[in-house]
Amino acid sequence: MLERLLGGLRIEMGGRRPHAEVVAGLGGFLRAIYQNGWGDTLAAGAQLFPDDYPSRRPRLPPGLPASVMAQVESPANLDLWTDSASRLIG
Repeated sequence: MLERLLGGLRIEMGGRRPHAEVVAGLGGFLRAIYQNGWGDTLAAGAQLFPDDYPSRRPRLPPGLPASVMAQVESPANLDLWTDSASRLIG
């Protein structure tokens, strides 16, 4: 049942941040069941492992949209800077 649920989550959420949060919540719930002895009928293998969590995608560095950079690099806008060192951003 857990494998079907995890597979469905992978299809539905595709590794986005809420996907990891749902899997983490489920893992915490299963741990609480074991720790508190609430699940006498729960199979011993009903637990989550690191491979069950979605892989983290590398984050892109923050950047400015091309339209903003075009404005910054515009010679007319660079001429507005009074400090010549600031002009180096263009």
